[in-house]
Amino acid sequence: SKMYFIMNILSAIIASYGLVTNSAAVVIGAMLVAMMLGPITGIALAIIDHRMPLLRKSLITVIVGVSLVVLVGFIVGWLHKDQPLTAEILSRTQPTSMDLMIALAGGTAGAYAMVSPHLSVAVVGVAVATALVPPLAASGILFANGETQLGLGALLLALTNIIAIQFTNALVLWLLGFRRLVDDDYKSSTYLTFLRRNAVTLLLLGGLGTYLTINLQTNAKQQVFESSVKEAINSYFIDKGNVLTNTQFDTSEENKVVRAVIRGETTPTSYDVRQIETVITEDMAENFPEYLPIKLQLRYLPVQVIESNPLIQDKLDETDAAILTN
Repeated sequence: SKMYFIMNILSAIIASYGLVTNSAAVVIGAMLVAMMLGPITGIALAIIDHRMPLLRKSLITVIVGVSLVVLVGFIVGWLHKDQPLTAEILSRTQPTSMDLMIALAGGTAGAYAMVSPHLSVAVVGVAVATALVPPLAASGILFANGETQLGLGALLLALTNIIAIQFTNALVLWLLGFRRLVDDDYKSSTYLTFLRRNAVTLLLLGGLGTYLTINLQTNAKQQVFESSVKEAINSYFIDKGNVLTNTQFDTSEENKVVRAVIRGETTPTSYDVRQIETVITEDMAENFPEYLPIKLQLRYLPVQVIESNPLIQDKLDETDAAILTN
């Protein structure tokens, strides 16, 4: 309906600007006007009720709604290309199996609320829409900024949520008796009928679940690697009056590049870099051999202690350096 498209466009505008301005509150507020749960539930009901006209209409409605949200995100991203990509945007570019579990729980809650006289489906619809509109808007913004790979990651997150919500809706509705059996269905059990009707969804969920689980393991390993590197750099400089303030990890054709920003009173030397590289390499050879070789680049920001009495020259001790790292 016209209302469905207008409300989703407005929701996409609010969500897109919330993402661009890095405001989680605005992104959540955008969900109050989103209307994404209805057609997804329509797909679930059409499958378990064996109604092809409803399935076609629901699929078209979802596809057009998704396209509109991505288009709005693209327009907002193009209008504000000078704005840096925010944490709210980047947090939706690497979906994992955790996101799949969230979507499965959200879909189950939405379906149960829809058939329960004591629960408001509007509230659950907002929660479900939170998993749909922001990643779709984020993908449009990323495409507008030329970040195709990141945009596809956000789009994959939205697709994962849609499929998971549709499946759990179908499962809950089926268990509660919302199903229509045809002649061939009486030859097998009702559970086999459910699995047969949802075979495509189950195959998609299986493929997505496998990929997202691998993605989760890769991300977790990357985080452990980065934490180990930061700990090695901090440990080396902790008694020298220097502290690690920022790190950046990049992959070149030949090695893993670690760019670290050091702040303090003692200027690091190439000897320090070699020593730290040796420590990191020894640890990586045992735990993360695929990340070798390591190339460390230090950027140094000098710190000068200034007091009212110029004769006093205070130094950073180990405790001070530890405090400055937080």
